[in-house]
Amino acid sequence: MMIYLAGLVGFLLVLTAQAGVGPTGPKSLCDESEECLQFETICKNEDYEVRRYAPVKWVCTSFSSLNWAFGIAPAFWRLKTYLDDNNIGMKTAPGIMAMPADDPPPSDGDWLSALNNIPKRLSKTYSICFLPSSEHQSNPPKPADPKVTIKSEGVRYMYVRGYKGWIKDDTAQANLLFSSLNMASYEKSHYAVGYNSPMSKSPYGEVWVETDDKAHC
Repeated sequence: MMIYLAGLVGFLLVLTAQAGVGPTGPKSLCDESEECLQFETICKNEDYEVRRYAPVKWVCTSFSSLNWAFGIAPAFWRLKTYLDDNNIGMKTAPGIMAMPADDPPPSDGDWLSALNNIPKRLSKTYSICFLPSSEHQSNPPKPADPKVTIKSEGVRYMYVRGYKGWIKDDTAQANLLFSSLNMASYEKSHYAVGYNSPMSKSPYGEVWVETDDKAHC
């Protein structure tokens, strides 16, 4: 009997380690949601941590705007409509937004390069994604809106900086993370991550920067 129990415990640990979406626990970041994106912490220091995320599916949409705050409302409602129409509901957290990398500054005196960059700087493309529940991870309903897509991600490694605040604070927090990594903000895009409803009294957010399995703290 002890052998069988040991085998069962080992099997459950493997399943937990491989799960992309699972139930929240007492120490979960997703204290307002039934389920949360699962991860493994590789290492951490006082500025950031490195996490490994298992394969997972997201429901996403994109929009172009001068600033993400100007275009996020229609994009949000496209995803909310998809979830409501398919009776999926807002059971999971977090929601993420991919922020495009900043353009590198032009070389001193390179006025032609600066001029050519003006149209690109005026508008950028952003992506916003919600996490389907574990019940729908293997086969999410097909979106009726062509602007909504299902995106499959494989194993991913992220530099993560958490903070107490709303997703709108992502730029300042991302700059702090890039500084800790000795990187310029225009080298890579970052992800703004929100865990709470707009009614939360103690919002929590994160910024992510993708890395690889050789990342260290």
